[in-house]
Amino acid sequence: MQLDAFRKATVKGVATRVGGADVKKLKIELARAMGERCVDALLKKGASVDSIRMSNRALVYVVDGVPLFFDPSGGRYEMFPTVYALWALGDAHALARVETHSEVSPKVLGGADLMLPGVTSDVSAWTENELAAVYVTGNDIPFAVGVIGCDAARAVASGMKGVGVRLAHAYGDAVWALGDKSAPSAAFSRGRIYKTGEVAPETPALILEEDKAPETVAAAIGAMTLSETAPGAEEEEIHDVSTPEKMDAMLERCFAIGANKVSDAELPMRCENFYANFVLPARPEGVQLDLKHSTYKKQAKLFSVMEKKHKLIKTKLVHKIENIVAIEREHALLAKYAVASTPEVSIESDAIAPPIGSATIEVQKRYRASTMYRPIFGQWAIENKERLYTKTEAHAALSKYVVANALGDGKPGSEVKLDTLLGKELFNKKEVEYGTDSLYPLDDLFERLIGKLQPHVVVQSTRNGETTEFVKKGSLKPIVIKAEDRGRRKYITRISGMETFCILPEELAAILKKEFSASVSIDDLPGKHDHGKELSIQGHVVIQLADLLRKNMGVPAKFIDAQN
Repeated sequence: MQLDAFRKATVKGVATRVGGADVKKLKIELARAMGERCVDALLKKGASVDSIRMSNRALVYVVDGVPLFFDPSGGRYEMFPTVYALWALGDAHALARVETHSEVSPKVLGGADLMLPGVTSDVSAWTENELAAVYVTGNDIPFAVGVIGCDAARAVASGMKGVGVRLAHAYGDAVWALGDKSAPSAAFSRGRIYKTGEVAPETPALILEEDKAPETVAAAIGAMTLSETAPGAEEEEIHDVSTPEKMDAMLERCFAIGANKVSDAELPMRCENFYANFVLPARPEGVQLDLKHSTYKKQAKLFSVMEKKHKLIKTKLVHKIENIVAIEREHALLAKYAVASTPEVSIESDAIAPPIGSATIEVQKRYRASTMYRPIFGQWAIENKERLYTKTEAHAALSKYVVANALGDGKPGSEVKLDTLLGKELFNKKEVEYGTDSLYPLDDLFERLIGKLQPHVVVQSTRNGETTEFVKKGSLKPIVIKAEDRGRRKYITRISGMETFCILPEELAAILKKEFSASVSIDDLPGKHDHGKELSIQGHVVIQLADLLRKNMGVPAKFIDAQN
């Protein structure tokens, strides 16, 4: 069993609701580890159970908002109780009791295994790999959980040298931080655990009775909520999502923060991409957004309320998909949750302003003239038949052609006398203007010309002072990120389309391997018509990967399709 005691673990995904069948299986595995009596007391019928994946692949199970169990194997059901669960159970838990000196506790709180010389309790009944709760001698409240490192015979034969308890989780670590960050008594602090009756330097946020009977487990868990933090802990109260109304308020806050980070140049943006790339990353550390725990229940209802009730956004169906097309910049919610960081710069025309980061990406539209339209572009087309034109250049070329052939003055709002080229090439045979000398507005004629030219996109990426360019015919496809469920809570996150944004698959694979501490493979995209590469990353890292692309690789959020 691999244990890392959550030394450097962070949350790597949003909370996922555990279904009824999986809850039953979870109860069976927990009963094997702790006994049915404990499981029945902690995991009551009707309780909501969510799982949260950590960066070390462990799964933490949150019951009614309290992290009570975790599986360090990431899905093989090697179950451990958290300190919150042990505090609620009191002496009713079935784990082996291991005691140590108060002076040794700082080492364990720092993530170190408990060594045999530091053990003060009897080891004669030890069984290797048995679940153990770690206490300070003179304090009956456990502060860490692990497994016995050796049996009694080996401990004695070694002269009480070696590993006594391999640490899995301790008070103050990343699992504890998923809860209300409370202390069970005044003797607890992040730096050291003291004997009962002694007061630690840090003031605890919550004090529980030391002897919990199984019958009072529900009351103990109910007491461990963010609403009962110490007086003056305003930040904890703001982050309380224990009721549907408070979850609504948190969603509203994150929605406004996300809207502040989106520039008008990035609109329209798919609603689901906005939620994944801007709303979810805006949540405070340790807070899980769950629409099912709110009054909205679904994303569509959230966006509908934000549009029709709050009038914060405007949405529109684009290719049968709901998109945000406008954000009310003067809205009170945006002012209330104004982003303190430097705002993104909005640029005009068809260029997209990239997010601020270690790299910048600029996407621009260009147009290519086929053979019949090249005479309009004159010397430009003669010098380079494959040249790509901006809208400004195309308009200038048309105006110059009109003036050179005495068809008009070429000024905006003026009319143009149609010659053979303009009359036949820009109009269909059934149209009245076809092949005639009739007059036609220059601005409307320009729109017809643009419609006849071949659209292209030019992507320019600047990293470390070096600029690279990618040119593509047609429209620009987004980078697609999606998670694939492999069963037994194992996921693989796949990403494709990065080459279009001047990101080498090999380069990105090296970055992701280091960033997520996970294996990354590179494969050809399936299908005859797709010639790019696809990266596969172990774990569910859709949100984190989208965030990395925006902040570090400079990819505009509009071009990230995060399918969470």
